Amino acid sequence: MKGVRLSQHPLGSRQQLAVTYRAIEDLKPNSSNPRLHSKKQVEQIANSIATFGFNVPLLVNDDLRVLYAQAGRAEDVPSVTLQVREILRMRHRPQATYEVKNLAGLLDAARLISLVLSMVLVIVAMIALVISGVGIMNIMLVTVTERTREIGVRMAIGAPRGEIRWQFLIEALIISGSGAVMGILIAASVPVVVNLFLPANLSISLSWLSILLAFSVTCLSGALFGYLPANRAAKLQPTESLRYE
Repeated sequence: MKGVRLSQHPLGSRQQLAVTYRAIEDLKPNSSNPRLHSKKQVEQIANSIATFGFNVPLLVNDDLRVLYAQAGRAEDVPSVTLQVREILRMRHRPQATYEVKNLAGLLDAARLISLVLSMVLVIVAMIALVISGVGIMNIMLVTVTERTREIGVRMAIGAPRGEIRWQFLIEALIISGSGAVMGILIAASVPVVVNLFLPANLSISLSWLSILLAFSVTCLSGALFGYLPANRAAKLQPTESLRYE
């Protein structure tokens, strides 16, 4: 992008150049010379930045106070910042004061906050799984107690202990799987409703991987906490079970 020039009378007008990168420069006039940046210097800076493929919306006035540019990729931000700083160093007097900044610090802070929130949500989910698992275990223990005579009858006619164990494990999986399906349906309906009130360019998406992971972990939790009642049912003695009232 060579040969870019400002209009004939640029003062007070808005000039648009081609946009590819984004960096921030705050150009401060020297206290001894408040009009340090002349129109010619502004034009030279704009032309130099254009040679690197920047897209710069530029409002030309007596002084150039702030200049914005955007990098095409996140990994290009450090190199683009160095290029812009070098351009300003070459185009300004040694006593000129200016500052080049980028948003890398803000991006790192946002990533850290996102990581902390993710860890908190994982801890909350683990606590919820433990509580629900204890509830399933209590339900299955009550079921085994109420069906002790039925278990004794099945053992008396030849049912192996492994079959009794699998029967109650499958019941625990059905309970946990049903709860997982209900929770997934409720969680999936929230983004659908929220998207109705969001602008057209914004939306909340759902990941099929997260849905499958949630269902699998919930079923695994039900199987782990349901093993104790199932194993207890499998160890019952047929004679004692048949006499249970």
